Amino acid sequence: MSINISEIHVQTDKLEKVKEFLVDWLSRTHGKKPIIYTEQDSFYPFFENKQPALFSISVIHDNWITILHDSYEPPFVLADRLSLTFNCTVIQAIGQSTVDTYYLSVHKEGCMIRKFHCGEDTVGVEQEGEPFPFEKKGFGQEDSDSYFFDYEDMDKFCQNFGINLLPDPFENDGQWTIIEIKGRSLHKKDSLLKKLKGILLR
Repeated sequence: MSINISEIHVQTDKLEKVKEFLVDWLSRTHGKKPIIYTEQDSFYPFFENKQPALFSISVIHDNWITILHDSYEPPFVLADRLSLTFNCTVIQAIGQSTVDTYYLSVHKEGCMIRKFHCGEDTVGVEQEGEPFPFEKKGFGQEDSDSYFFDYEDMDKFCQNFGINLLPDPFENDGQWTIIEIKGRSLHKKDSLLKKLKGILLR
């Protein structure tokens, strides 16, 4: 089974403010206003763009806002800006098991304070920043030429912040707000099907 992760977690309860921030971010980075869909399912086309052109936003974990995105590059700058704007901790996680490539970073006050990268282009695990107290001694460093950091390690790390990366976001379907630069017919079609289903069940 393929594991695909492309998420940002923002430690704040300001959901509407985060949505406004992301609308402005997309407007500035793409030069046009995005389209917003509310009460959506979590489906989104991941790993499609170099920089995000679509966000799915919802609350899955207590005191955290989850943002799914469609970028195949880790959006470090976006995570920095979110941490600075909302004066909070931001965790960025992106990974794909089919190509064994994983990035995990923690951001505070507009700076990345911890980072892990492991993939086809690394030898062992590349790390930046000071380890957190909960990290095991030598985590990601022992036998660095052969140690492999994957989605399970990412999940264990994030659980120390109250975040589980592996549960399916589909569990929160119907509660996602999708903000995207280009309207995808998928969402319009999905909305129409829901309306038709409601009419048929009357």
